[in-house]
Amino acid sequence: DLELSTAAIGWVYFEKLILKGYVVKDNRKLVAAVCLFLAMKINESREVSEDSILDQEFSVFAELDFSLWVPCREFMPHLVRMFEAAGTHRTLSDYLGTSTFYAYQT
Repeated sequence: DLELSTAAIGWVYFEKLILKGYVVKDNRKLVAAVCLFLAMKINESREVSEDSILDQEFSVFAELDFSLWVPCREFMPHLVRMFEAAGTHRTLSDYLGTSTFYAYQT
């Protein structure tokens, strides 16, 4: 069982890297996984192997009701906060482009 504090630490690592401009579209999934892995190494008392991660993948997916979809209303407040803190683009529209997928009202 993953300690909630480990997940929080992993999120902090990931957010710090976003704010530094290190996380980009091409590396975001790998960096997120590495952040959680590093948090586990520092905060957990036992080793977690790649095999155990892969063994848990289906269980986690099932616990998420086989849905990885996150509505914009749930993730956009986080994205807006990170975007504003990062200051790497002039506007959120510049960052998101013209996709209507991210249509969001602040």
